[in-house]
Amino acid sequence: MATELPIAARFIQGKQAVKKDCIQVIREAISIRKPRVLLADAAFDYITFQKEMLHEKIFPLITYNPRNTHQPLPINYRIEQFIKEQTTKVIFNVKQLKITFRKRSSVENANNVLKQLGLEDIRVKGWYAVKTHVYLILLLRSAIAIARYQKDHKSNLRKISIGG
Repeated sequence: MATELPIAARFIQGKQAVKKDCIQVIREAISIRKPRVLLADAAFDYITFQKEMLHEKIFPLITYNPRNTHQPLPINYRIEQFIKEQTTKVIFNVKQLKITFRKRSSVENANNVLKQLGLEDIRVKGWYAVKTHVYLILLLRSAIAIARYQKDHKSNLRKISIGG
């Protein structure tokens, strides 16, 4: 059952994570629970990383980033190029890929919920205090999801209220 709850996180000292931190968080997450599909935006359009996901039997549905090339490819997702290079027997339903990719908004929703619970404006100082604050927010998020699940197994675990 997909819960759309965070299962891995990494603390960085800055606003924007670097490539190796992002990839490491994904590796940690898939070591906990291996997905069939990895949805990510163009910031994760790294060829070696996507090939690693394919090797792990994870379908990397990651938007293509044409910025770092002189001749952009006529694709929406890098996976289209990988498959085209391997075989002519597979044809993608691009409409279905786009429908699947829209589920990525659940990641943004999870981030927004965490901000609503207290990660938007952290008022503690010091690296240890910030990490403790974030862990407490993640624990609160998990507790709310568990409470919602106990109340109703079919409830939407993304909601942050425990009632209705």
